[in-house]
Amino acid sequence: MTKEVERKGIPCAHITAIDPIAHTFGSNRVVHGVAIPHPLANPSEDGGAEYNERRALILEALEKVTK
Repeated sequence: MTKEVERKGIPCAHITAIDPIAHTFGSNRVVHGVAIPHPLANPSEDGGAEYNERRALILEALEKVTK
């Protein structure tokens, strides 16, 4: 899906816990996520830790998109 979005001229980052597959399909900007069912954070963590984990991954994705 990221390749199609990029073809339309919209840069995007792919956040996934299975980044080897993303690379196989040609995703350019891959960010390694936490786990397959919850790529952005572990929902069983306390709210502050979950927020910080999500924020760090989103900032990493934004950094990759803006380069």
